[in-house]
Amino acid sequence: MHMPAEEEGWEVRVSDVSRHGAGFISTEPLDFSAEYRLRIGRGPIKRARLIRVVACRQSDASTYAVGAEFLDTPDRD
Repeated sequence: MHMPAEEEGWEVRVSDVSRHGAGFISTEPLDFSAEYRLRIGRGPIKRARLIRVVACRQSDASTYAVGAEFLDTPDRD
């Protein structure tokens, strides 16, 4: 599992969030099954979740559409 240091992180644009995962746009391609920490929120309301990449496809010349599942969901089977 790759857990980037604070200086390694990059900003993504979240397109959708559900109870079990998230979709977002990244400027970097992410490897299938790679695990990361996704921080969502601004100001005083922030949340960090462990995710596993389940899909990544190039959207255009400089962005990638990424689908990820949350790994730290309490009721996950």
